[in-house]
Amino acid sequence: MIVYKNLKEKRWGKQRKYEHSVLRDIHLKDIRKSARNILIHPNIFFHTEFELLERIVLDHAIEAYLYGASFGKWGYLGEDFLTIQKRMNGKDKFFVQTCFSDLSDRQVNLDSKKLYACVEDFILKWIRLGFQNGTRKYKLRLIR
Repeated sequence: MIVYKNLKEKRWGKQRKYEHSVLRDIHLKDIRKSARNILIHPNIFFHTEFELLERIVLDHAIEAYLYGASFGKWGYLGEDFLTIQKRMNGKDKFFVQTCFSDLSDRQVNLDSKKLYACVEDFILKWIRLGFQNGTRKYKLRLIR
């Protein structure tokens, strides 16, 4: 039996357990495949190490996925993704901007509009996937 000292510890434990269960649904191969679409996009050429940039993009994809999965409860209650995007209050744009700034800091020849569009599509794709899988988990009653 676990003894909690305060409610924050219990809430943190439940959130950690939920994130762990949601992360079981994705494979690193899928994230790497979509990350390479950004890094090897035409007209966007990176001069630094590819592995470092791939690791940065993977981290942002996982964070975006977990953030989208955290809205699975509202998807289960009947809200669609467009309503959820309004509920995000611009945090999805924050994910896009941080990923873009991390990539553009390590970029010499930069076509910023194309890079920003690629990063925005990439992050929104992973937020949407997380939202769909979070909703599915609630519908299947895999969340306790």
